[in-house]
Amino acid sequence: HWLEALQMRIPGAQLMLAVTHIDAVEAAALDEQCRQVKEAVQLCLDNIRRWSSDKGVLRVEVFHGGESQRINCLLGEGVARLRASVVNYALGMPWYMEALPRSWVLLRSKVQKFVQDGRKFMDFQEWKDLARTTGLQGELFNICTSFLHETGIV
Repeated sequence: HWLEALQMRIPGAQLMLAVTHIDAVEAAALDEQCRQVKEAVQLCLDNIRRWSSDKGVLRVEVFHGGESQRINCLLGEGVARLRASVVNYALGMPWYMEALPRSWVLLRSKVQKFVQDGRKFMDFQEWKDLARTTGLQGELFNICTSFLHETGIV
């Protein structure tokens, strides 16, 4: 299942489901499809909880328990509701409005400079060395790396 693959690759990922082109299906069929998706998501999340019961393992989270945000692409219906949901979801994120440590800001700036210079990747040792130049190592290195990944920097 795609949620299990996401859990394995990005533990703790948070996602929101959206169904588009709702204008292309009858209301009853849409309700049934959304119900089936939500049920499948709940089943998968239950499985993930069972096999990742170790404390400290972040689990994938699905906004509103797998309820799909419905969008009518022809009329734009649901877009404002989706936008509001995304904003509210972002406001609830763990790091929203947190002041970043100086070392994190420095590392983020260095990565952004690499990208501006055309760099697309670096190996892990180079990443550790770059982080070390900002004073990051140990558990703070891991936390910063996770944060920069979650915010799309790395």
